[in-house]
Amino acid sequence: METLKTKEFKIIYVSIYRPDKSCFKTSKREKAKCKIIECCNSENCGLYKRSQCSWINAFSWQACPYGKFHEEESPSRNTKGYSKWVSERETIYKDVRFDFKSYSDILTIVGEYIFLPYSHMTNNENIPFLGRGGVFMKENCFLPMNSFTVNNIINICEFKPYAMMGGEIKSYQEKQIPKFLTHLSEIMPDIFAELCKNYDRANEIVKNYSYVGRKALLNTLNSKIGKFIDIHGGEWVWDGKYLVSYNSKAIFMITGEFSELRLKPNENCIVTISDNLQVNENTKFLS
Repeated sequence: METLKTKEFKIIYVSIYRPDKSCFKTSKREKAKCKIIECCNSENCGLYKRSQCSWINAFSWQACPYGKFHEEESPSRNTKGYSKWVSERETIYKDVRFDFKSYSDILTIVGEYIFLPYSHMTNNENIPFLGRGGVFMKENCFLPMNSFTVNNIINICEFKPYAMMGGEIKSYQEKQIPKFLTHLSEIMPDIFAELCKNYDRANEIVKNYSYVGRKALLNTLNSKIGKFIDIHGGEWVWDGKYLVSYNSKAIFMITGEFSELRLKPNENCIVTISDNLQVNENTKFLS
């Protein structure tokens, strides 16, 4: 039987930081950095299929049981070996993907684990996450699938985390649990149906959950419903083919004088839902 130690790891992501190409002023002594992620189970990873990885996050990365992360440093920028070091790595890794993103806050299956990236959930000592969250502790949101039972899901839903200085963290019950149960009903409907047989509260929470504020692929939403607001307060309507605005102050235009703007988004365009009626059975959520 193949074990994790005997499985073959392959490089799935490389990021090279060059201080000499930085938009900000950098020291002549600063070094380039090459971040490398290896994986032995990408074919069975829900994150990989979303072009995401649990290792990619500057502040809250998650140590995936199927992955390895390491970082290499160049000689200082003011030395002769700097340019050679950077050039060698750009050549070696030129065909490796660099477009992975950090994980979104929506559950998925990763091999023999379920990934549950919901705030404060790992604080629950009754649930065997790979890493316990809390003060001065590194959380790990991976839970073995054989522990993702109805009883444990109920325990997750009833859990009430407390802050370091005391007092319940109410956002867990008010925001995280409704989000988690809604995702569960969409991604694992069979498990959710079984949960509802034993936990009436689950179905009630999901029925009252609003889609507004969630991220989704634009081309999977209903057209001509609601408006999307840009960073300048301009209103945009999705007509099924174009995003149309009559009042946007888009700064990328060569002129500010226009009566209508039409943008044709690509198939990966992500928007924030502004109206529940934009959602249909084919909507692809990303949060």
